[in-house]
Amino acid sequence: MSEVDPLKETCVKSGFCVDSNVLFVAVATSVSTSVQLNESAALSCDMSCHGLAQWTKDAVKVAECGPGAEAGLRLTCTLNKKGTILNIPQANFSTRGFYYASCVGHKMFTCRESIQLVAPEYVSELDAGDRLEVDLHIPKAVVIEFTGFRNSSTVELCRVDGRLQQCLPGYQQRVLIIGNSFILTDMMPSNSGNYSVREEDHTLLSVSHVTVTERSSRVRIPTSSEREKNDLKHFFISTVNDIRESWIWKEGYQKGNVDGYREGMGTGALAAGIYVGLVCVIAVFIHRVFVGLNVCPPQIRFDQVRVS
Repeated sequence: MSEVDPLKETCVKSGFCVDSNVLFVAVATSVSTSVQLNESAALSCDMSCHGLAQWTKDAVKVAECGPGAEAGLRLTCTLNKKGTILNIPQANFSTRGFYYASCVGHKMFTCRESIQLVAPEYVSELDAGDRLEVDLHIPKAVVIEFTGFRNSSTVELCRVDGRLQQCLPGYQQRVLIIGNSFILTDMMPSNSGNYSVREEDHTLLSVSHVTVTERSSRVRIPTSSEREKNDLKHFFISTVNDIRESWIWKEGYQKGNVDGYREGMGTGALAAGIYVGLVCVIAVFIHRVFVGLNVCPPQIRFDQVRVS
């Protein structure tokens, strides 16, 4: 059994020591940074490094900066006189955890930094009979907890591990696992409440605030596209009504169709027939968009237009 170097052992315990051959600095810091989902984050290690700074996560190198740094790694870092900074452009559930920074050179140090996500919160309004879909966020085993709005007590609704789920009686047959989503079908007003997703160590991943109402109790507000469609439909209906009313001139002309005006009226009727034809062509096109809209007067046909 090799003898432990007492100088080095003291160095590790104290965090700093110097001998005649090498400067050995052992520093361990631990700082936690909390960020919102999909926001950027920066982890800093405030120790001077005159060599190559390296960041690792789960024993895998994720970034290097300094002389001879490897490019193309998962993340990037910067190195200055005060220390090194690890840049995380978009924090998500895969970037959570501990990162270690070390410096290779005359000085050796280790910083331990962690990044934690603030659990995102979602709001959902559902109709009775709809289904609730909750993102599980991670591929590991999770627990779904439910706290009703009317009952403040929290119950463990389901445990999900991959494709397997174990739920409370009455929920097992209503639960589907599709991809990495938890789906609860046939929602009822009594299912209104907060649905929390937690890891097995109780780390909160997300919270969904869900309200379920009966379909008849909710006033549906048309979307902007639906309002535009209705406005356009009303415009064409109004235009067509004006055209229908304008047909009263035909009877007047027919009653006054004497010999002196017969030729002129025939020409006018022919022009009117062409005009009606164009209106009907447009109406057929509009009819394909607005089903059930009847704009062509059924009593008007091209064979009724005669030229004397």
